[in-house]
Amino acid sequence: MISNAVTKGLNPDVPMTGVIGLGMVPAHWTVTVIKRFSTLQRGHDLTDAERTEGPYPVVTSSGISGTHGDFVARAPGVVTGRYGSTGRLFFIENDYWPHNTALYVNNFHSNEPRFVWYHLQSVDFSAHSAKAAVPGIDRNDIHVLAVGVPPISEQRRIAEYLDSQTSRIDALLSEQQDGIDLLLERRVALITAAVTGQIDVRGLAPAEAA
Repeated sequence: MISNAVTKGLNPDVPMTGVIGLGMVPAHWTVTVIKRFSTLQRGHDLTDAERTEGPYPVVTSSGISGTHGDFVARAPGVVTGRYGSTGRLFFIENDYWPHNTALYVNNFHSNEPRFVWYHLQSVDFSAHSAKAAVPGIDRNDIHVLAVGVPPISEQRRIAEYLDSQTSRIDALLSEQQDGIDLLLERRVALITAAVTGQIDVRGLAPAEAA
C-alpha cells in the first residue's frame, strides 16, 4: 500500500509516463535522484562516556536508544540503519542525535518530511548493502537511485492518506495481538492448573486397551 501510494499516487486515472528504473509514474511528477529529493548523511559518533543527561533522543540503526544532553539534527527527522538493522525507517518528532550506525536525512529539499519517510520505505536498502563481513549501506549507492516526486500539496495528501490507513491497520494488528496474548495466558494457566492438580484430569486419560 505504501509503495503504491508513493510511486503511483492516489489517483489511478492520471496520465502516466514510463521512466527507466522506475516504470510508470504520474506524468506531472518530477523525476530526479534521491540525493536531490532527500539527502542522506552519516550519523555522528557518540560513546557511552560522552553521553550526558538530557532530553534529546539518540537514534541508532535499531531506533531510539536512550537520550543525550545535546543534539545535532533538528526535527522532524528521518533515520535508517547504516549498519545492523538496515532498511528500517524511523520518523523522529524531536530534535535528536543520529548515531554513527545510522543514516539520516539532513536535507529534505523542501519536500514533506512525512512523505519522504514513507517514500524511503519503498527503497530496497538490503539490495544495496555492501558485501562485507558486517553488511552496511553506502549512502552514495542510495543517492543515485531514481525517484518520482509529486508536487508538495500532493505529497501532503499522500502522507495524510497513509497516516490514516496505517493507523487503522496498526489498530487491527494491536487488537489481534491482544487476543493472541490472552489465549497464550489461558494456555499457560491451563497447563499450570493441570500439572499442579487443580484440575482433575483422570477422567480424561485414554482407556487402556482390553
